[in-house]
Amino acid sequence: MALRIVLFRGSKLPGGDRLVLRFLRIYITLFSRKFSRYKWCLLFSTHWGDLIQTNQLLNFDDPEYTESELASIKKWEDSCRAKGVHSALAVTTNYTRMWLENSKVSSTFSVIPQGHGNSKIEITSKADTSILKIVYASPYIHMDTDAHGNHINWNATTLLREIWPLVDKGIFELHLIGDVGVNARRYIQSPNIILHGLKSIEECAEILKSCDIGLYPRTKDNYRQAQKISEYIGCILAIVTFDLVDTSLVKELEVGISVSTVREFADALIHLYNNRKVLEHLRRNSLNSSEDLSWKFLGSELDRFLVENPS
Repeated sequence: MALRIVLFRGSKLPGGDRLVLRFLRIYITLFSRKFSRYKWCLLFSTHWGDLIQTNQLLNFDDPEYTESELASIKKWEDSCRAKGVHSALAVTTNYTRMWLENSKVSSTFSVIPQGHGNSKIEITSKADTSILKIVYASPYIHMDTDAHGNHINWNATTLLREIWPLVDKGIFELHLIGDVGVNARRYIQSPNIILHGLKSIEECAEILKSCDIGLYPRTKDNYRQAQKISEYIGCILAIVTFDLVDTSLVKELEVGISVSTVREFADALIHLYNNRKVLEHLRRNSLNSSEDLSWKFLGSELDRFLVENPS
């Protein structure tokens, strides 16, 4: 069965999207009959679902797990039911699906993880095997009074102040991709720390591919799925992470080591340095999983979900 996808997007002019959003309800109302000819509508918010007279799939990838959020979803479901159309939710983790099911959300579910845009690559042997390249990518790598020093995801205190001092600087090369704050730089004294700065998605991927181990040193669990993990897998890296719902793919796909403490994090890195067969096994698992996490494959999974569900 062929699918015809119609995308509605805003203007490329600066600020144009805000203008489009302001008049979106009017636009949907004016063209509601045309929209009703399509089998499904993909929503990124429940705000306009009541205006659409066709089956609706809600993309729900950044849940806050609040009562108000749940109430909004149930109201949207009631609206779909009253119109006699089908409601479905696309989530990224089984944790989110279970929370919704336990909260008596009745829509059909599709669990589709976060993906990556890298082409399939092979594991390449490094010229210098005496040093392992470990990498952390984040828009901001800040600490203390840096602009994002208190951000739950962009605070790099755990990595730079706690983990890095516990590893032998002579056997690891730490690559940091992102904006490194002034205060964070005070903890970067080792010549084995390479600062790449903020890079485009494509440039970031090229740096990741040249490394061995991807780091996820964030301790805050948002109970979502971190796209960074999929990006690491797409670049064929082994991963060392704290054991979180955000990083559940690491354990599910056996592509890395999940730990509970800072000491265990450092020990995991040292273990992979001393046990290259384990390292290569984890990277091989990333290679084997990378294709199924590509956006192309995940898009086809979403297509299949829509085709197989009632319409």
